[in-house]
Amino acid sequence: MFINQGEVVRDANEPQATKQSELLMSFNDTTMTLEDRKLRYDSRKRARLSNKLFKIDDETKLLVQIMGIQDELNIVNSVLEYQKEVLHQLSRIYITAKDKADAAKEKANAAEEKANAAKEKADDGKKSVHFEIQDPDDVSRPADLI
Repeated sequence: MFINQGEVVRDANEPQATKQSELLMSFNDTTMTLEDRKLRYDSRKRARLSNKLFKIDDETKLLVQIMGIQDELNIVNSVLEYQKEVLHQLSRIYITAKDKADAAKEKANAAEEKANAAKEKADDGKKSVHFEIQDPDDVSRPADLI
C-alpha cells in the first residue's frame, strides 16, 4: 500500500482548512460591510469592524497548527524515504545471497556430475579382459571380451 502525501496533507489539514475558510469568509463580509456607504458616518460601528479585521488570533493559531502538521508530514516523509533506502539495500543483499546460493548449487551439481562420470569411468575400468593365447609364443594380443 502506497501513501499519497497529498491525501494525507488534505485529510490532516481538513479541520483547520474549514476553519480558515470560515475566517476568510468572515473577513470578506467585514470588509464589504466597511465599504458600505451607510456606515460612513457610524464611527463606533466602523471602529468595531476595523478592530475585528485586525484581530488575527484565530488565524495565527490555525497557522501554527498547519505548520505543525506540515512538520509532522515532513518527518513521516523522511522516515519513508529512509525505509525505501533500507528496503533497496535489503533487496540487493537478498539478490546477492541468492546469486551466491545459486552459484554454489551449480558448483555442487557440476562436482556431482564430475564424480558420477569418474565413477562410471572407474566401473568401466573394472571390466575383465580375458586373453586367449593362440600362439604360445604370442601373448600380446587380447582375445574377445567375455
